[in-house]
Amino acid sequence: MYPYINIHSHRKTEEKNEIALLNYILDSCSPEESINANEGGFFSIGIHPWYIPQHPKQALEYLNRLSTHHSCQAIGEVGLDKNAVTDMSAQEDIYIQQLKIASKQHLPLIIHCVKAWNEIIAIHSAYHPEIPCIIHGFRGKPQLAESLVNAGFYLSFGFHFNEESIKICPSHRLFLETDEDLRPISELYEAVSNIRQCSVNELKIQCFDNLRNLNKKLQVSLKGRTFVEL
Repeated sequence: MYPYINIHSHRKTEEKNEIALLNYILDSCSPEESINANEGGFFSIGIHPWYIPQHPKQALEYLNRLSTHHSCQAIGEVGLDKNAVTDMSAQEDIYIQQLKIASKQHLPLIIHCVKAWNEIIAIHSAYHPEIPCIIHGFRGKPQLAESLVNAGFYLSFGFHFNEESIKICPSHRLFLETDEDLRPISELYEAVSNIRQCSVNELKIQCFDNLRNLNKKLQVSLKGRTFVEL
């Protein structure tokens, strides 16, 4: 049986049929104790634009070290947010440095973006990252969804979404997530499968394949799982 893929979550899953990337926000606190307590569960970690620390250089060095952890499967959530208190130039600098760390470690990037789509696209046009870049919690209109997909991004949808964007997102660029929502990921798969007029199992297979294709490190990690024969 294929598992549910939850590409971005802020809570540890208790479901045996779910693969979730538990997100850690790197600020003034050390997440290592929580990571060790996660018992090898997959996680992502990054400096969020809301929580840029006072000493970003040290935080970036720490992030670079944690990115080599065997269970770290993505850098994020990182990004740009025009509602954050930190000025955009500082946000962009931190974002670019984390993009470089993700590229160095061959890890996907999970992106938080609020009202800064042109800036995000411009940065990626300038740096041409070869790693997968995933827009998390996407709620935008189909025109924006199409522009992002054409620019090479993956789209991850949570419980709040634009139905037309769900419909037009190419299957090979699609992920689902719970983010901070407490509802089970299975409810989201049910809703999205109805919108896309496919079965839940077909959606699970597609998201599972998308996860395997993100990076070689993740493919190696998944070989130890018992969900399906890889």
